[in-house]
Amino acid sequence: MRFTPYAIDLAHSNPILLWLIAELVSTGNMTFKECRELIQLKQKQIVKRLYPYNPSLSVKFIKRFQMVDYDFNEFLALKKVTGNTAITLHLLHCGTINLKSLACSEMNEELLSCAFFKKLIREQETFNPLYKRIREEFYECLRIAEFMEKRNPWQALKRCSDYKQLLRLHVKWANEVTDEQKLAEFMKRKKTPDLAPPKAPGTDTIVPITTVHELFEEGEELSHCVFSYLNEASSGALSFYKVLWPERGTIALSRGYDNFVVQEFKLHQNKEPGELSWDTISAWLKEINSTPD
Repeated sequence: MRFTPYAIDLAHSNPILLWLIAELVSTGNMTFKECRELIQLKQKQIVKRLYPYNPSLSVKFIKRFQMVDYDFNEFLALKKVTGNTAITLHLLHCGTINLKSLACSEMNEELLSCAFFKKLIREQETFNPLYKRIREEFYECLRIAEFMEKRNPWQALKRCSDYKQLLRLHVKWANEVTDEQKLAEFMKRKKTPDLAPPKAPGTDTIVPITTVHELFEEGEELSHCVFSYLNEASSGALSFYKVLWPERGTIALSRGYDNFVVQEFKLHQNKEPGELSWDTISAWLKEINSTPD
């Protein structure tokens, strides 16, 4: 195929489209004969043949893709965009679409419907470590909204135009979790079981949280949304601990395949712990993981 004049022309004018065709041939989803016939068509017709169920896809759009490493992750990102009409629509606003940047993002239709995330992808900010924190913040907001049984939380998330607005929304919803009046109304609607026993023993400064009331008080004292993990704490999926020294914080502990893992460690208002605090927790983890069951 690569030595035919049509293939050479396509390689120069639209290499991404040629790559998509070559993948179909290499995986046995298109014969060499079908390929030779296909690449003789105009590119617009080729796109329609390949993606009849994605009318938003066009030759112009495909030409906006920029390959960096030409690796498997970039190709997966390309396949996901071209094969999903909703994702294609969400990316039509972009100029050049860097596939390496796109591969680093989570191409979730709901995330891409938010103007904030579209901007991050357009500006290739998915390489920035901040992107991961922003994405985690989105899902944390969603988790709180689900716990509080909010209707259509995505509408509020879509209105966030930057990271500061997202943080303010998180704080607002987290405050509702620690608002006693709202919580009382919520608890009337929802039967709450007791917490499961802690997964591991604590210490003088790492104290297990053993009751629903203690879990609520922890969130209220440290101004974070630990209480929204009530379902996980009740089922035993997570155990929570008060950290009293060297910094006041809260730990979420889970059980991995063969050891205990700290899923989260947050201080007051979700601030990050310092190095000494992590050293203390790491020493405790080492101790409980070395203790036979």
